[in-house]
Amino acid sequence: MALSFEKFGCSVRVADSGGNIGTMNFRIAGIVAETAKLTADAIAAEVQALTDGKVVGYTFTSTYSEDTAYFGAAGSQIENVAQVNFRLKQAVTPDGPIGKWGSIRIPAPKAAMFLSTVGDLSNKVNPAYAALQDLLERYDGTLTYTVTTSDGQVAEEVATDGNVNGHRIHRKSNRG
Repeated sequence: MALSFEKFGCSVRVADSGGNIGTMNFRIAGIVAETAKLTADAIAAEVQALTDGKVVGYTFTSTYSEDTAYFGAAGSQIENVAQVNFRLKQAVTPDGPIGKWGSIRIPAPKAAMFLSTVGDLSNKVNPAYAALQDLLERYDGTLTYTVTTSDGQVAEEVATDGNVNGHRIHRKSNRG
């Protein structure tokens, strides 16, 4: 079982006169990233030539997929989610720091991510869980290749007490 390259893609976002956004998705043939990126550049220009709207951006992607049959661990359910919250770096005002939080949702979380396997603590995320710290350190700039929230913010030091919390939630599904 391994993740292997599947495809390149491009999603072009077009705005109309009211600021509404429409998206066109394209699968790009080929296996050379540089060529596929040039193709995405060309697609954006070609879409602009076809629309009265304004191309406001595009996303260039490469997709990797499991190369064999796959299922999660026994008993795992994507409807069970760990919602993990982390404190964002904020400007400090005379009244103190502005308290904003970012969050991520982890589907089918491992039981070890929680403070206990039984009782009330089985629904509380363990902020010191090593695998969780590894992922969250991407948000605080500790590791190379920092990621940000959707609006470009980064996290406070996630290893500091009080900067991470979370709980288990259940997402409704009609899949059975």
